[in-house]
Amino acid sequence: MTYLSGRTNKKRVYTKYALYISVFLIVVFFWPFVQKHIYAFLEPAVIRVGVSKNSLLVFPEFFNTYVTSHKKLVAEQKQLQATIETLHNKVAEQDMLLRESSLYDTLIDASSTGIGNKPILMYPLMQDITSMYSSIVLSKGFKDGIIVGDTVYVSGRQAVCTIEEVYNSTSRCRLFTSANVTTEGVTSSSSITLSLVGRGGHFLANIVRDTPVTEGETVYLRSNPKIKLGKVQSVLQNDQDTSWHVFVESGYSPVTSSIFYVQH
Repeated sequence: MTYLSGRTNKKRVYTKYALYISVFLIVVFFWPFVQKHIYAFLEPAVIRVGVSKNSLLVFPEFFNTYVTSHKKLVAEQKQLQATIETLHNKVAEQDMLLRESSLYDTLIDASSTGIGNKPILMYPLMQDITSMYSSIVLSKGFKDGIIVGDTVYVSGRQAVCTIEEVYNSTSRCRLFTSANVTTEGVTSSSSITLSLVGRGGHFLANIVRDTPVTEGETVYLRSNPKIKLGKVQSVLQNDQDTSWHVFVESGYSPVTSSIFYVQH
């Protein structure tokens, strides 16, 4: 039995080798014909495997690129916003200088206005939700040079509030538009003084009938005429009254104003 089994195994080995050799010879002698059919069979499978592999490799790269690009875009957007607001402030300063020149008082108190000094930049931390347009907590305090009484403004040198409380790294600012807060303003066209009463987002002032206050003109902070308070939105005239009502729109908006400045 052992002898017969050995012969059988040898025959199987010879047969396997003969089969390999036959396949090799067929492939060699008939390669052009075989090549055409093999390529036709393998090409779709190879393409599908390549596409799947590339898809698996591209996804992590795409995800990483997307996350990196998003962070970079947010940083660039913040930087551009700060740059734009800085340019707005410079334009407002130049407009103010032109206005002073036309009134022949450009040289008066020029050294104490603070124009040219680098302003302190702040961000809002929270608003007083108990009273709309009441106060804001800002991100700078004693250690940054903020003091009580500082006037805070936003883009375009538009006055927003006055610092009332200062802490180590934060401060609380009372809005000029806060209800029943009275602020003295002056018109740009005829330098008429207005007692502006805050009405939550805008001001209201009563003026003597026939006072030359016009819609669209700018109103400046009387204590610092280089900073705007707002713009005259409308003048309610009633010939039967001895006084007119002036609505002044503030330049501050809790939705769009995100960068604040103080300049000593």
